[in-house]
Amino acid sequence: MTVAVEAARATLAATPLGAPLEHVFDKLIHDLAPNVYSFSLEELPSHWHFGSPGIIPINAEIFHTLSRAIEEKRTMLIDYHTASNNTVSRNRRIDPLMFGMPGGSWLVVAWCHRRRAIRDFAIAGIRAIRPTNSFFSPPEGFDPDLYFRDRFGSLAGEVLTVRLLVEADRAPYFERKIYHPTQQIERHLEDGRIIVSFEAAGLEALRAFCLSWGSGVKVLDPPELVARMQEESRALARHYPGE
Repeated sequence: MTVAVEAARATLAATPLGAPLEHVFDKLIHDLAPNVYSFSLEELPSHWHFGSPGIIPINAEIFHTLSRAIEEKRTMLIDYHTASNNTVSRNRRIDPLMFGMPGGSWLVVAWCHRRRAIRDFAIAGIRAIRPTNSFFSPPEGFDPDLYFRDRFGSLAGEVLTVRLLVEADRAPYFERKIYHPTQQIERHLEDGRIIVSFEAAGLEALRAFCLSWGSGVKVLDPPELVARMQEESRALARHYPGE
């Protein structure tokens, strides 16, 4: 139980649920500790580390309002800041469906009446929220368990078939860790290199992932990602010209 609470702390710390969780856990440890003799409940959390993602604290009022809207299936109006173009759209009509935290960013998944499609809205980007008198039913076929499966990182997009040529010294990382649910090793080459593939969405997240491996990974497919990597390589070469 203490291990589960440590995991929950790492996930919920930025939300209004973090403080109540801390309070309840501290009280539980206080009540149980005198009756535990085989190990120390107070010291057990120090044996585990789940990380502390750098997430901006979420506005408690907006979080609770969204939570009620999800439960009631109530349509909401939001003023939303879009980071990509630094604009604020007013009175955006959404049907909140679920919370999510892909890639360490808390967001609400909602049907956007303006786009006529399901969209992700960063909770930190919601500047104001107001209820309406309208209620909704979730879109037909919407599956919360499958919604985040294909994406790579926090961004959605078109699902792409990605193939990577991984150098021999990096191959063990892909052999012992799954970086995406659809990851598979297609081939082991005689020189120790491997070809890894997966189907994922989020071109920018994929680009960042591949760049993080430096020369240890070469993108083979798709062409869009190859082009992004070529552009990035040229830009880096301009920043770091040789002597």
